[in-house]
Amino acid sequence: MLMIKILVTPYNLLAHYLRSIELVKGINFDADIVFLKSGKYDNYVKSNGYKLTKDTLNTYDTVIEKAESFDFSWINKKSVTQTVEALIKIIKNEKPDYIIGDTYLGLRIAAEYCKTPLISILNAYLTHFYNDLRPVPHTHRANTFKPKVSEKTWNKIVRTVEKRTLRKVHTPFRKIRQKLNLKQYNDLFDEFAGDQNIICDDPDIFPSTNLPNNYKYCGPLLYSCIKKDNKLLNFLKLDNRKKSILISMGSTGKITSVGDLTNPFWLNYNIIITGEIEEKQVGNIYYTDFINFDETSHLIDLLICHGGNGTMYQAINSNIPTIAIPTIFEQEWNIYRFEKLAYCKIWYAEENIKNLYKLIENLTLENTLNPNKIELKTELNSVINEIFQNSYKIDGV
Repeated sequence: MLMIKILVTPYNLLAHYLRSIELVKGINFDADIVFLKSGKYDNYVKSNGYKLTKDTLNTYDTVIEKAESFDFSWINKKSVTQTVEALIKIIKNEKPDYIIGDTYLGLRIAAEYCKTPLISILNAYLTHFYNDLRPVPHTHRANTFKPKVSEKTWNKIVRTVEKRTLRKVHTPFRKIRQKLNLKQYNDLFDEFAGDQNIICDDPDIFPSTNLPNNYKYCGPLLYSCIKKDNKLLNFLKLDNRKKSILISMGSTGKITSVGDLTNPFWLNYNIIITGEIEEKQVGNIYYTDFINFDETSHLIDLLICHGGNGTMYQAINSNIPTIAIPTIFEQEWNIYRFEKLAYCKIWYAEENIKNLYKLIENLTLENTLNPNKIELKTELNSVINEIFQNSYKIDGV
């Protein structure tokens, strides 16, 4: 049997590349695995032994900026058309037998046009089957009406408006599908899906109802880092009289969200900041591009993050108290559930900074967030290989 080729196409954010890498590690049959060249995160792909495409694709470049204000204008006929055309070109050049995609809008159209099976990595809240509310961002002007109605009425309004918005934003996709004589779908969530779908959430934390057979939970995809950083470990152990705080804002967050790090308040802690180009130590602050969470988590007393899905699961898995400071709506969807289940506290950047300091002091004095560590449900290996065995008849799975 010839070795099959799998093209992995994550959206160009670090979290999506890391969880895609972790997912394909679970494939237990011989496959030629090629990742879409990122330009930013290629070193993570290479260090795990996977190949890269010749071409890169950097589209929707204003998505994070627009998402902060709940603005979907970046999804338009021009941007979607350019993305679909570029993806079709890459698929035709690579000639994969299968595609694994991670929330890359336009990929489903390109895969269908090229008649290539698509396996999508999804969060539960990006499906029609999610069994909880996707809250309105806290800065949205619609929230001024929330105190005037009951919770039941407000939730009904949110779901009604959400349905209309998802349909409206999907307009350019419907037009492109019509032009290419492809199957029509109803709204934007349909474009995130594939022929087979893997939900990378814990089903108890992000529940779903009435899941079709082509949707399966694999559990959180926690990236296992192979990097060893003795300098960072020595830094954390150097002054163990101080509590250690990890500030990890990922590729979508802002370090400015925590205020001025030269404020004397921070001198009371060992601070680690990730996402920095240069690795260095300045006083009680250690700057680095990335940390091995498995290696350092036992030395971290508090995590401050933007509320990203993967980062939150890492914190839960290591039982680390967490403060989430969201900047985009998807992070607010995340932390709505995590706070509801007492896995994090929320602070907003526009609040008085003294409230953040007080929250930090309280959480580092005593772990008040779910003192009993939970075991996250994960079935990655069985799910990914079952999909290929049952749906695509791959021998040897």
